[in-house]
Amino acid sequence: MRSSETGRHDLLAPRSSAGPARLDWLADFVIPACVFGLLGSLLYFLIDLRQYVAGGEASILRYVVFWLLVGVIGLSRLAARPGLSEIHPMAYALALGGVVVFATLVLETGGQGVGVVAGRHPHLGMVLSLLTVAGIWAAAWLLTGLCTRLERAVEELRAGGMAASARGLRGTTTPLRAVVVLTAVAVAVFSWGLALVEPGHPLWRHAYWCAGLYLLFALLLMALVNLGAVRLSAEMGRLKVNPWLSSGWVVGGSLLALLILLVAAGLPGAASRIGPRQPGYATGGYQGDEEGPGRGVRRGWSDRIGPWPGGRRFGSDGTAPQPGHERTRGSEGIGEGAGGSGPA
Repeated sequence: MRSSETGRHDLLAPRSSAGPARLDWLADFVIPACVFGLLGSLLYFLIDLRQYVAGGEASILRYVVFWLLVGVIGLSRLAARPGLSEIHPMAYALALGGVVVFATLVLETGGQGVGVVAGRHPHLGMVLSLLTVAGIWAAAWLLTGLCTRLERAVEELRAGGMAASARGLRGTTTPLRAVVVLTAVAVAVFSWGLALVEPGHPLWRHAYWCAGLYLLFALLLMALVNLGAVRLSAEMGRLKVNPWLSSGWVVGGSLLALLILLVAAGLPGAASRIGPRQPGYATGGYQGDEEGPGRGVRRGWSDRIGPWPGGRRFGSDGTAPQPGHERTRGSEGIGEGAGGSGPA
């Protein structure tokens, strides 16, 4: 038991204290790009929702928080790399967040109560903008730091992946679990946001694309984190990894994530193309005495006797009804044409 704990601490310790580690294309570029795509999709939806609810212009705010997202993700990755602790990226990230908050306040108020992005509800717009900036800053810093620390991904993979809490990682934040928790929050945000939008508004279509891109980047990010864990585990075990493993993993993960999204997007359309069954043909409904396309047995109401050849029905006396004496279904139940009598 003690040896396993010692191994865990050795695994989570920096691999090199002599200097910065060499650049890793997966942890230094591809995984941060996926984090940017994931959070950027959510960010753009939140900005458009803020514009819909509070009014005003959103293009300048979108430009400002775009660079906030880029800067925080880059600084978080620098903080996660071994050998760069003397730079203190956290201080720079906090300073960047403060600058963006100040810029947001200036854009919202303009110093004179009428800002560049202010709309019909300036105070509500300011609150939503500040919440968006704070939430994206925290999510970018935490998620990038977790997903690019591949030592934690290795430990999570060895402990059982998503079931890591049962293997001694209880209380430890792990990459896959962080992605799942953030995705649950994002689904709630998309659902709550669209509940405020009137049906048929263009924001619905934009939200559909943003949610689809978010899920695509989330699935791809989880696949890449697992790839990094496999590569690092093989490196620590001094195993030689096939050079085609990484490229095949990335391509296969991308195609699988895209296939999942396409199937999920096509299911509602396929269900809507299945037309409703015509009532009156072996279903217990009634549409009158005209011949139906099936020309088969038609179920009638309780006082009629079947079968009715060729789609025609007979009355209770066994004779075919005369024109003008067809039984009709009125707004108050089953009425009666001329010369007939309703059911008891």
